[in-house]
Amino acid sequence: MKRDLSNLLLAMLVLFLVANCGTGPDPEPIPQTEILEIRLTPDTAAVGDTVLIHCVIEDSLDERFKFYWSLDEERLIPINGTITGPKIRWKASGFEYLEAGEVTIVGGDVRVDNGSEDSVAVTKLIDIPVKQVD
Repeated sequence: MKRDLSNLLLAMLVLFLVANCGTGPDPEPIPQTEILEIRLTPDTAAVGDTVLIHCVIEDSLDERFKFYWSLDEERLIPINGTITGPKIRWKASGFEYLEAGEVTIVGGDVRVDNGSEDSVAVTKLIDIPVKQVD
């Protein structure tokens, strides 16, 4: 009887170890690409002017990627007829209240997604300096 109880306990221990083997924290999601940099041309937008924003990614030749810009949509100006490409123009309007020489920072972000279900889209914050030049 003692032997049967020992075998039962051993079997239960083995089942417990097998059931819990490999559990732990979920693995980190795999990013679809890497955002290398955000280029602003010019690096500071004058009030009323536009700035070209270019999101440079590691897989720049992969045409599946779409770029979702989280900036005021009424200020976005399409490049080549689209606002989901790696480049966008943004108009620095509505900042006429700034004093001459004063700079404000407008924040937003860009999300880059190729639609893949086995990896995750990547996002990067954008800071656009806007300066009153008058």
